[in-house]
Amino acid sequence: MNNATASFQDSYGQMIADVGVKTRRAQTLATTQGNLADQAQARHDAVSAVNLDEEAAEMMRWQQAYQAAAQVVTISDTIFQTLLQATGR
Repeated sequence: MNNATASFQDSYGQMIADVGVKTRRAQTLATTQGNLADQAQARHDAVSAVNLDEEAAEMMRWQQAYQAAAQVVTISDTIFQTLLQATGR
């Protein structure tokens, strides 16, 4: 092996060591990439995630506005009906 300068065991040992080094490097890179992906997802979520408390408050605000508009319509109808009755129609 290796131009007759290394035994089979030496060559095999070197090959196993190389595989171990490359495997460890791949594991480290995978861990690093996973961490970067998690950080990117966290940044994305911080910008675009829905805050349920804010959504509930906004829904209550719109509900109150709808109820106020309904009261205006009801009062307007009452006034209109009173005017119609006053004119005898």
